[in-house]
Amino acid sequence: HITDGLMGIYNLCIDEPLRSRGYGRAAVSSLAHWAGERGLALGLQCEVNLVEWYERSQLNALANVDVWTISQKNRANIG
Repeated sequence: HITDGLMGIYNLCIDEPLRSRGYGRAAVSSLAHWAGERGLALGLQCEVNLVEWYERSQLNALANVDVWTISQKNRANIG
């Protein structure tokens, strides 16, 4: 998603058996390069357990996001 000079990446996931092979780092590096060539900042969302990985990849935290969900059972009760 691209808006206001920012390319946002959501749900970038590497399947567990394929982790620690450099695929995630290669994907983020390619995306950052692509965005940079177009004058865009790159924004990624990640789960709390991946913060250290992103920090090791030289990304800096910009903000925290709360994510909300509603159960299947309660969907019928919305507004």
